[in-house]
Amino acid sequence: DLARLVASAALDVDGLGVDIESVEVEDPAERTARLLELTERLRAHVGERPLSAITLTAVHLDVVNQEFWPGYPWDELGRAYDVIQPMTYWSLRRGDRRAGERYVGENLARIRALVGEEVPLHPIGGIADEITDADVDGMLAAIEAHGAIGGGLYDWATAEPGHWERLRPLRALRPAAP
Repeated sequence: DLARLVASAALDVDGLGVDIESVEVEDPAERTARLLELTERLRAHVGERPLSAITLTAVHLDVVNQEFWPGYPWDELGRAYDVIQPMTYWSLRRGDRRAGERYVGENLARIRALVGEEVPLHPIGGIADEITDADVDGMLAAIEAHGAIGGGLYDWATAEPGHWERLRPLRALRPAAP
């Protein structure tokens, strides 16, 4: 994993996102230890280049399936990465969690409580070909209500032109370049 991430960081990119969701290592404590070691080694290779932690969601880990990754290292990720991008795919949920505003908002609130106010959050919303305009509007309301620095959908290829137009207000949330 480190070799692939370092090779990706060598490309002409502004930053690097690390997808943190694999449970291939069965023992959660060992999985967490390996993740934190990988993170430390990656940071040593990329220096100050921005790193994004693309994470599971707190609702998934705390409510939906507490056995998926017990002890998920939210605090450590908040300190090691420049931004956390939770995969808030409400379109995969059932019942009232299927709503963009509810699922994104609940996740942002839970993650904010775990990592603190200073860690930038940038949720990745529902799967674009399975969402409605109302879902996108709800996600935008949750982003604004919880002070996220932006948001997006998964994935750009299946998003409709109307989705892109609805996401336009997110441009105003982008932090200024250093």
